[in-house]
Amino acid sequence: MGKAAAPDQGGDIRHRAAGAAIQADTASAQGALQRISGIVGKINALQTSIAAAVEEQAATTNEIGSNLSQVAKAGSDISQNITAVADAAKDSSSGARETLKAATELAKLAAELRQAIGGFRA
Repeated sequence: MGKAAAPDQGGDIRHRAAGAAIQADTASAQGALQRISGIVGKINALQTSIAAAVEEQAATTNEIGSNLSQVAKAGSDISQNITAVADAAKDSSSGARETLKAATELAKLAAELRQAIGGFRA
């Protein structure tokens, strides 16, 4: 009977050794999963940070676009005002020429009137 018990003990030792190896592998796998979980958590935090930065950048870009639109409109308004001032200056110049012409004609008429009156006095 002693010999028959020996093979059972050998199987039990192998079974225990296999169980210990499985436990060691399980612990190693559990450690690896915890490290992977930590890395995934860090990646998630980075993605959240990147998303917030992208959102902030989009808001800034929209603000810049709005400011550029306002600047473009102001430039257009300035251009229209300069055109209006140039037109007013041209009209003033034309009016001044007409005034000078009328004053010259009035001076001629005054001279003619003096001559006519001078002829009646003589």
